[in-house]
Amino acid sequence: MQAAIERWLRGVVVWQSVLALRGQLPRCERFLRTHGVDAVPTPILPGIIGVAKIDNLLNQWLKEQRPKELRRRDAQSEHDLRDLTRVRPPKGQAPRLPT
Repeated sequence: MQAAIERWLRGVVVWQSVLALRGQLPRCERFLRTHGVDAVPTPILPGIIGVAKIDNLLNQWLKEQRPKELRRRDAQSEHDLRDLTRVRPPKGQAPRLPT
């Protein structure tokens, strides 16, 4: 699975970033497995629903690897990805308890 993650990274970031992130690949694999992903298909094609979820999770993991100052500057995209991947329900969507 880590080899598939590295292939995905090669298509998204520059080679130097791939080299820098190699040590984090086991953590990425655990992150994907905790979200129910058992394999990363290659190639990841846009428009396929199950694959889009994997792509969103990989993007979310990648955004979490950025330095804190960059994460603060672009916090909205990270927030949007969490909503897409349903790490938490979108605001205002939580069911209300009957009173």
